[in-house]
Amino acid sequence: MYNGLMIVAEKTIDEELRINYLKALNLLNRENDEFIDNINFLASKIMDTTVSLVTLIDDDKQWIKSAFGADFEDTERSISFCSHTILDEEPMVIENALEDERFADNPLVNGQLNNIRFYAGAQLKLGTVNLGALCLIDTKPRKFTDSDKKALKLLAGFISDYLEAKVDGVSFKEQLLLQNKAMIENNIKIAEKMCDRINNKLAVVSGVLQMIQKRELLKDGDVNDKLVSKSLKKVNGIALDIQEITKDLTILEEAE
Repeated sequence: MYNGLMIVAEKTIDEELRINYLKALNLLNRENDEFIDNINFLASKIMDTTVSLVTLIDDDKQWIKSAFGADFEDTERSISFCSHTILDEEPMVIENALEDERFADNPLVNGQLNNIRFYAGAQLKLGTVNLGALCLIDTKPRKFTDSDKKALKLLAGFISDYLEAKVDGVSFKEQLLLQNKAMIENNIKIAEKMCDRINNKLAVVSGVLQMIQKRELLKDGDVNDKLVSKSLKKVNGIALDIQEITKDLTILEEAE
């Protein structure tokens, strides 16, 4: 048995796009979706597990979109099994969570919140982006064959196809455009703030260099004066470059 600390999953490499897709699809809620509920029900019956869930991984929260076998609550992303699943392309299977260093100390495993032992999850995709998982959970360790993995992946694929169909809706496209525009505007604002901070620091450096240049008591005056003048010229040149970048960002923001 592993006795160390649990391992929190990293964020996905396409995290911003993933979150935008989830918001544009308007799925981050507990409202019932008949199609998703039906596939989830089939998964539980076919695999004969205690619990089956359809999850969606938000920025810091795991949403339970559908639950069969138990009334699971939404959880923090940091303790979610499915936050690990979305990092891969093939189903993730944990036959005994107590023997897996990622989950042995997880409160969903060690009795604080639950006593999960078995987990199998297949990714829910929108194109190449993993949004969440169709997962099976049991409180007892169990084996999971390659055939079982194939069946679970097939069922998850039905939900993925259903999500793909939603993409064709005009409302989704409009929402996605709005999300992308908001993301671009936010990035521009962050860049502008960074430019302002750099300019402020450069102004301080420039001021110090000017003070040094004006001092009369410098060792090897000519040499030091030339060195300071050269440094001052470089600092002022960088400041001008930053100002040009800020102007470009302002033009880009107005174009958006």
